Amino acid sequence: ECHEILSMVSRCNAMKLHISNSNSKIGKIPNMSLVPKVTCPNHHHCSQKPIGLNCYASKAYKQYPNVRQAWTDNTTLAQSSLAEFKFQLVKYLTKTNKGYFRIHVAGDFFNQEYLDIWADVCRDFPHIKFLAFTKSFHLDFSNIPTNLRIIWSIMPNMPELANAGSRAYT
Repeated sequence: ECHEILSMVSRCNAMKLHISNSNSKIGKIPNMSLVPKVTCPNHHHCSQKPIGLNCYASKAYKQYPNVRQAWTDNTTLAQSSLAEFKFQLVKYLTKTNKGYFRIHVAGDFFNQEYLDIWADVCRDFPHIKFLAFTKSFHLDFSNIPTNLRIIWSIMPNMPELANAGSRAYT
């Protein structure tokens, strides 16, 4: 059992958090993504066919091998070692001089512990404005800092699941 734990720790330490410095959609804003659908609790709303919707992030994930690898690595790291995930994220943010950071161009807050890690990181960097769109309505967002802006991402075909707050219709 100890060997398995040491092996897992070794794999986590070898994993790298991939942060993109920009993309064509949001410009030169650093961002970090996870595997779409796997980390999105309400992903089924994005792919309902009657109104022809589909998850744009899934298309990129399938189409671009480098994107797929980066998002897979990020997801594996976040799901296997939040401490290492946070360490690498803080290391990046300490070195950057950017005033903005986009959380999840793809993916979502997959559980409360993961959301809480992001809230802690945002508190540690009050000079950076963080933005995240989410469909994780079941989580408790009451403890997020003021520099983390959460936008409820609601598809036109979704029932009213979100709490009060800003909404984006995607």
